[in-house]
Amino acid sequence: MDGVVFAGWGVVFGGSAVAGAFGLLFLGGRAQFRTWVAGGLAASLVIGSFYLAGDAAAQIPQQRPWLEIYITVGKWLDANTPLSATVGAEEVGLLGYYSNRRIIDFAGLIQPEVAEHRVKSENLWVLQKYNPDYIVAMPAWLAAVGADPWVQERYESVQKFELYGNPDAATVLKRK
Repeated sequence: MDGVVFAGWGVVFGGSAVAGAFGLLFLGGRAQFRTWVAGGLAASLVIGSFYLAGDAAAQIPQQRPWLEIYITVGKWLDANTPLSATVGAEEVGLLGYYSNRRIIDFAGLIQPEVAEHRVKSENLWVLQKYNPDYIVAMPAWLAAVGADPWVQERYESVQKFELYGNPDAATVLKRK
């Protein structure tokens, strides 16, 4: 029996189509035809492996570059503040991890009662209630809440961090 049975199979991997070619070659027929089919199958497998490798590389999570500021500030807090220090901030995940300090969450994810006051624009409530030793302030927070006289009387800037040419990307305030 002369002939070739070839089955093509498209595989979906990580949300993108990967050209996969797996075939079954029924031995028989002309040697030249078998060589051509085997060469085509081999080329398909090689090309498919390049697609697969590219897709796997695309699936590696990439950290957003602006998150580096939180890692940098967290490491600075770890090296320059007492272990017992409390740190208040709006973005707490990376700061908490790298600073190894108790975090006061200005958004209310860690301390849920904060969210109730934040919805009412009572942004000083969290500071008055928890009185953090340090505050990690981003420019928007610094302009809105940090400019309040209550904050100005009780906290002072101790360290600024630069990101992408912005010398005030983050500011660490310390309770006076």
